[in-house]
Amino acid sequence: MIEQGALDGVNIIFGSHIESHYQVGEIGIKTGVHTSYTDYFEIRVTGKGGHAARPHEAVDAVIISSQLVTNLQTIISREIDPVYPAVITIGYLRSGSVYNAIADKAVLKGTIRTTDELVRAQISDKIRRTASSLAVLNDAEIKVIFKPGYPPVINEETTTKFAISVAEKLVGREKTIAIPFPSLGGEDFSYFLQQIPGCFVRFGAAKEGHEMMSSHSPKFDFDEEVLRIGAAYMSQLTRYTLKKLRKD
Repeated sequence: MIEQGALDGVNIIFGSHIESHYQVGEIGIKTGVHTSYTDYFEIRVTGKGGHAARPHEAVDAVIISSQLVTNLQTIISREIDPVYPAVITIGYLRSGSVYNAIADKAVLKGTIRTTDELVRAQISDKIRRTASSLAVLNDAEIKVIFKPGYPPVINEETTTKFAISVAEKLVGREKTIAIPFPSLGGEDFSYFLQQIPGCFVRFGAAKEGHEMMSSHSPKFDFDEEVLRIGAAYMSQLTRYTLKKLRKD
């Protein structure tokens, strides 16, 4: 969209997302870093298959994968300064095909979430180093593949003040929530904010009985009243921002 000119002539941009952790009528806003980098990684383990009764003749890809899962978590807990939010999650692990054979291959897939460029680079380097060490230790081959994900959403200060001012007028100061910490979720609105100033906000959309359901859950649901509030907010925000820009 950016390459095709979607931002040509645009001075400021606003975006939003519903949020089931907030009640309907609440608007969450954060100045500065709001979401994280969302990098993807894949680890391919190649060992040597064998019979379950003769493990000494094989190189067990399942055992190596288990070591990887455990050791990668210690990168976060023991090698990264805890003042910087960071997560390594392995959401996919596949190996083997039958119960009585030692698997020769395994594939792990996961995501790295960080808000700091240096920490992001450190984690990637430590994942490679951990994989290399386990390959030597187990006499296996381990290949690590990284694919960069979205950059973080960074709300610009002046436009965030616009967003807060309109939220306070629409829903009241008590329902305008100052989000204290960045989310480690990802959002491609961040690409727009790399080009021009803007602000990304959260609209409360909790539905009774579904408040704690993840937005990635098949049980996710939300209160559709948020759509009316969101439309009213974005309309007022547009009017207010244009008025301020013309005055300034």
